[in-house]
Amino acid sequence: MQIVKKLIPRWKTQHRGVRPGNSKTEITAVFARLACKPTSDVSELYSMVGGLEVMDNDAFWRLWPLTEILERNTETSPYGILFSDHLIDSWAYRLKYETDARSSVYIDYFNHAPSPIKIFDGLEEFLIAYEENPNVIIKLPPAKPEVYCWGASKALVTLDPPKGGYSPNFIWS
Repeated sequence: MQIVKKLIPRWKTQHRGVRPGNSKTEITAVFARLACKPTSDVSELYSMVGGLEVMDNDAFWRLWPLTEILERNTETSPYGILFSDHLIDSWAYRLKYETDARSSVYIDYFNHAPSPIKIFDGLEEFLIAYEENPNVIIKLPPAKPEVYCWGASKALVTLDPPKGGYSPNFIWS
């Protein structure tokens, strides 16, 4: 994946604690323990970079190392395995096996949504979107019901986005 070759120098410059890549054997073993098969795109990513120690400052996103993937996936899900998170577990991202070559990416709002939502058809597509504009992976609309907070004392629970769209300073709750 060419996109990972572009991201690694950026992450290193930003001091994200880029971990060295894993062997195909290590990747396969971790996924096997989770009763999953790693797709080619996932194997390629984790063979190039073994995760990030620190979340980035752009999207507050962090790619987990394989050890954390193993620790965090305590329950099976039809939406795939957890592999990264936004803003210290505000929500997480899942990899779902689609074909031997590709995993789709889901966003999991945990208890704030009825189920995870597919946001990209492939891991490479997710990483390209992240590289081009890190906010694209966090500015996706949350699942319904939605909670928009405009201040500590005001909260509006609605099934529709706020009138006039998203405020530049709105807070996810």
